[in-house]
Amino acid sequence: MHNRVLLQFDGLELLSHKTIDKMCDTNSGVVYPNAEIKEVVPQEFTIGSRSVVDPVGMQAEMIEANFINIIARNTLEENIRKCINAAGLEVQEILISPLCQANTLLTPNEKRSGCALVDMGADTTTVSVYVNNILRHLCVIPLGGSNVTSDITSLKVEAEEAEELKKKYGTAFRPDNEDKTGQKISLSFDRTEDEEKLQEIVEARYEEIVANVWHHISPYKDKMLSGIVLTGGAARIPDLPQAFARQTGGELNLRIAKGLPENVTISFGVQVGEPDRLYTLYALLLEGKENCVGEESKAPAQDTFDFEPKEEEPEVKAEQETQEGQETQEKQEKKGPSAFSRLWKTIGDMLSDEE
Repeated sequence: MHNRVLLQFDGLELLSHKTIDKMCDTNSGVVYPNAEIKEVVPQEFTIGSRSVVDPVGMQAEMIEANFINIIARNTLEENIRKCINAAGLEVQEILISPLCQANTLLTPNEKRSGCALVDMGADTTTVSVYVNNILRHLCVIPLGGSNVTSDITSLKVEAEEAEELKKKYGTAFRPDNEDKTGQKISLSFDRTEDEEKLQEIVEARYEEIVANVWHHISPYKDKMLSGIVLTGGAARIPDLPQAFARQTGGELNLRIAKGLPENVTISFGVQVGEPDRLYTLYALLLEGKENCVGEESKAPAQDTFDFEPKEEEPEVKAEQETQEGQETQEKQEKKGPSAFSRLWKTIGDMLSDEE
């Protein structure tokens, strides 16, 4: 939800952080029916005819602040916490997954030059529009891949079979000049159906989803130099770029997110069947910064791993060491700390770092 906050002064006022905080507090106090604010994304501040990102230090008689308030129904967070607690865990922090995904999948250049991230999931399609590194628009469309599956059940098949038919024969775009082959596909109970009819059902629903996406993107099309980035399980349907090109007139570039995001590696021996379907999980893991161990990390016991051995007094050392021990000590001093000791010291420093 977009929201504006106006502040009028008696005369010229030097804008301070206190003034901006007051406007932010006013925005956070907005009440939405049956919903609450989960995240606030500031936009520009307008002073006269000038728009600025940081107005602190400027003078103004009136200032206007623009915000995007990300809201959700009141019971959503409560239900999430109940699910997590029922699994024997605790919630450390609630994150907004579209914002996390954008940080993971969009490059800084794409956010700066203008880009839309479209996450096509099972039940919803989320559209996030970025221009000049700022989130300009965010919406959740209640349409996704499960709607396509539900449409296919009109052929009198179960949902599981409909899902398989969608994956095997579905397409988001059929050229108008495509030759009609009249090919039949096999259904349960020894039935058959025209492949063309199935594809018409799938294409019609995807056309509706793409049209809804374009409705939210089109106001920003002149500012989106980097085009559209697609992700999500429902974006894996064949010919989806052609479906978007038909709707947009081919005005915008389009790419489908593939492969592992940056900063994500898979441990040796771990198999990930379809990494392209896990982007929301990757994004949440990368965004989480809190320590969820439940206790402060402790360095290994001193008697087990000696990171920095204390030097003994020269007199005691001379009495206790043999000639052979002295030679070994000299070699170690030349070589420096062992790789094992350096590794554990690094780990110890990391674990003791409060940040």
